[in-house]
Amino acid sequence: MTGFLKANYHTHTYRCQHAYGSEREYIEAAIRMGITELGFSDHVPCPFKDGYVSGIRMTMEQAPEYVYAIRDTLRKLYDTELMQGGGHIRGYAIEGEAAKQVTEAFAAKQNSCGGFLFAVGDGNHSLATAKTCWENIKKSGKFTEEQLKTHPARHALVEICNLHSEALEFKPIHRLLTNVDVKDLLSFFEAEITKQGLASTEGDEIVFEYVESGRGDSAKTANGNEAVSENSAGRCTAPIKNFGINIANRGDRLPVEILQGILDKYIETHDNVEIDYIHGDEALHGLVKETKGCGIFLQSIDKSTLFPAINAGGVLPRKTFSIGEANEKRYYMECHKIAK
Repeated sequence: MTGFLKANYHTHTYRCQHAYGSEREYIEAAIRMGITELGFSDHVPCPFKDGYVSGIRMTMEQAPEYVYAIRDTLRKLYDTELMQGGGHIRGYAIEGEAAKQVTEAFAAKQNSCGGFLFAVGDGNHSLATAKTCWENIKKSGKFTEEQLKTHPARHALVEICNLHSEALEFKPIHRLLTNVDVKDLLSFFEAEITKQGLASTEGDEIVFEYVESGRGDSAKTANGNEAVSENSAGRCTAPIKNFGINIANRGDRLPVEILQGILDKYIETHDNVEIDYIHGDEALHGLVKETKGCGIFLQSIDKSTLFPAINAGGVLPRKTFSIGEANEKRYYMECHKIAK
């Protein structure tokens, strides 16, 4: 009999000890019967006291294999060991009707959320570049409308993550400015804060750290800064100064968004100043001493403020935050270059 049942969410496997057949056999049988939704719901393992072993449940040892067996009914795209002792990674393709259902589920969520559902947490510039390439291909006139529908550049590979997952950690990315007159920079910063109708108070949202320069009669360096004390090895021996602020009445805007906009304006009019983006407090402390530049420390972003910040300030600036620490960024998925 076919067409009688459209969905079945109560499907066991041989692991429950009262069924037989492989997962693929169940799937193929469901397709023949016209079932469009099939759910596996085997009895979960349950370790009992006193060593009792259930005759209707899978064992604890079978649980991981059960999960992967269900996944393996999908077309496997990659399955490889990661370097540096990073474990193992597998990827599967969700295709056909299943892919359509996923797309429809996300669309329904988007329509019901009352705002926007997705935000680019990392790779803003890469995604923008991909979008520009696609727009240029469309304008090239080399492809028909039908060809454009299946052109590989129409799509971008992304990873959708749950912002609320505890595994997703936001870490700050600090700034380091070299060849900079710190007094001039701080004066420019305060002036720009005032122009934007904001105010700064003492705090630690943004902390400027720099080497204290010599007195007024000290020699000047080539970039115009006052010279700082060094020992015979060229190491900085001058005191390190800190100047921390909070930005008042900024609403939902992030301190890093305000800071980066001001730094961009400053660098536009100061050709000799260079900026670098640094992961980790200790790394920046060391670079301030080494380069005699100005380090700017930022705080971690509360994940709950991300979407309101984008609503308030638009697309976030580069290097707004890091997902994880620098030493956790070891792996990048390799993709094919689109040559046509």
